[in-house]
Amino acid sequence: MADPVFRRKYSVTCRRSLRHSAKKPDRSEAVLDVKQLEALQAVACAGSLTRAAEILDVTPLAVCQQLAKLEEEFGQPVLQPYGRTIRLTRAALLFSQEILSDASSSSDECENFQRSHTGGLTLAAFPAAMRGLIPHVAQAMAKKQSGLRLRIREQESGQSLPLLDSKELDVAVIQDWVNRPLPLPSSLRAELILEDVADLALPAHHALAGRDTIEIAEVADESWIGRTPDPVSHDWLTDALHVHIHRPRIAHLAAEYPSQLALVQVGLGIALLPRLGRDVVPAGLRIIPITLAPTRRIYAAYHRDLGQRLPVRATLTALRDAPPASAWRPHLRRAQDPMDD
Repeated sequence: MADPVFRRKYSVTCRRSLRHSAKKPDRSEAVLDVKQLEALQAVACAGSLTRAAEILDVTPLAVCQQLAKLEEEFGQPVLQPYGRTIRLTRAALLFSQEILSDASSSSDECENFQRSHTGGLTLAAFPAAMRGLIPHVAQAMAKKQSGLRLRIREQESGQSLPLLDSKELDVAVIQDWVNRPLPLPSSLRAELILEDVADLALPAHHALAGRDTIEIAEVADESWIGRTPDPVSHDWLTDALHVHIHRPRIAHLAAEYPSQLALVQVGLGIALLPRLGRDVVPAGLRIIPITLAPTRRIYAAYHRDLGQRLPVRATLTALRDAPPASAWRPHLRRAQDPMDD
């Protein structure tokens, strides 16, 4: 329920705005229900019906119903199709800006509005970030954003981009490699969170297992354990090896780091594995830094229209404040004592 100040401000603003904006002059003194105005402001601030419903803690249908009533008083449509979603018409946006005109800025008013309502946010991340980054972020947000309903889903970067574009996701942690950048739609923005280098995983009995560093050219013609093919994590490895050998020998494919390490452990090949989300390295392996190591970049991506939402901004802050990349250092072990940490 809105407070009296909220109700008075919107009632006065409605009468003033409708006098200039509505098509039907006999509606110029209409007093709109505050729930209709809350629905309008929520959509204007959130950028979508779904997010507006989360802010108001109602269903998207309830928001639509309030906006349909608003259309009756407004005298013209307030919603229009936008890709797979719906957004406010230009007239409705102008109306919402006039509603906010008494505030110091629309941005500040949106912030105040969102702070006063329970909100929700859907965060996606690729598997390694889900293990190595998201738990820290979720814990930090639980402490600082107690009213936020955080929903987390694991999915690959390429799957997240169209969902961000349609605003079905609020924020996604995505990755690309320096030698294979990920194309980003113009509707999205991406902020660099960290750079994550890859290290070489060798069996402890390998001839180079006693080295402190290795150049990738020295092992390019070995049998490799690669990742199950996808546009990011598999192709970057073949690209990196193509520089040194025409046809790299990708002997086996496995989706998860533990599976790749298990294959390396029994001598079926070697692997290049990033540090983020690598987890515990089992005994019998050596993890050795690569000279001029391949580097992947970890981004927080979001739709440009949603960049000012408080939950989105809080998530970006939590991601930036997460433990630095140096927290994921290689687990160095001596070849003669693979159990030594």
